[in-house]
Amino acid sequence: LQTKEPEAVVYQDGEEQGRYPLSEDTTVEIRQKDNSYNILRIREGKADITEASCPDKICVNHRPVNRQGESLVCLPNRVVVEIENGVESEVDADTN
Repeated sequence: LQTKEPEAVVYQDGEEQGRYPLSEDTTVEIRQKDNSYNILRIREGKADITEASCPDKICVNHRPVNRQGESLVCLPNRVVVEIENGVESEVDADTN
């Protein structure tokens, strides 16, 4: 049984924009048509939104994610970063 490596999948307005393996350190700018943006940083096997133009910064203040099913969400910018193919989370929910 071959398992895929975990990756951060970026969705914007519900449409997939890109897939980034957690094994490769990278920084991705997710920019919307109205020039709002989110900066996704993958480092040491974890995905984190480090900067965003949204007013509340909930996405920036969320802890980094690396387990299957975990996600980072920026509602004002309509961006979701979801972890796929990783180790399943041991908790049903996380309040940060």
